[in-house]
Amino acid sequence: MAPPVRVTLTLTLPEELLARIRNVDARLEVTTLSRAQRRLYRGGRPVWAGYGEPAGPEDESDEEARRNLNAILAETEVLFTTPIVPDGIVEMAPRLRLVQLTSAGVDRLLDSPIIRSGVTV
Repeated sequence: MAPPVRVTLTLTLPEELLARIRNVDARLEVTTLSRAQRRLYRGGRPVWAGYGEPAGPEDESDEEARRNLNAILAETEVLFTTPIVPDGIVEMAPRLRLVQLTSAGVDRLLDSPIIRSGVTV
C-alpha cells in the first residue's frame, strides 16, 4: 500500500466537505487544526479584517497547541489554508508539496519564501 498523504486544514469545514476531501483518495490523512492551533498558525491575526473566530472553549493550552501544531506541520504535505501563511512555513513544514488557498489569487504571497521554495501554490 502506498504511504499516506498528510493534508492539513487551517480552517474549519463542515463534516460533509471533510468527507468529500477524504473520499478523493484512500491515502489522504486529513487533519483540521484546533482553534488554538489556528490562532498560533495565523500569529493571532484574524482570517479577514473584522472577522473574529466564534468563541468557544479552549481545546488545549498555548503550550500544547504549539507542540501539536509543530508536529502536525512537520508531517504536512498538502496545506489547505486561508491567504494567511506564516513566513516560516517552508521550515515549519519541510515535507510541504502543495498549498491550496481559499482565496481567488496568490498575490499576497508573491514575494514570500513559499513561492521561492518551489512548493506548488
